[in-house]
Amino acid sequence: MHENYTLGNCTFQIADIDSQAEKVWVQILGQEPSISMVLDINDSLSCGKLSLVVMKIYAGYGNDLVCLKINSTEQEAPG
Repeated sequence: MHENYTLGNCTFQIADIDSQAEKVWVQILGQEPSISMVLDINDSLSCGKLSLVVMKIYAGYGNDLVCLKINSTEQEAPG
């Protein structure tokens, strides 16, 4: 639930999930100032070449889960 995803100098962190309200609190770390937003399903957030979209929120007994679609426009080096 609270795993981070890092690419380049941006780190997306899920701070909290409210499955009943279908909202996710996302923080972007690694840039100044840090960004903190509450997102609904289908909302998106970008940081440099990294972006995420909230796809679905699942209610659990102990923890709620969020399904994110994470895209990067960063090219891999050939080789």
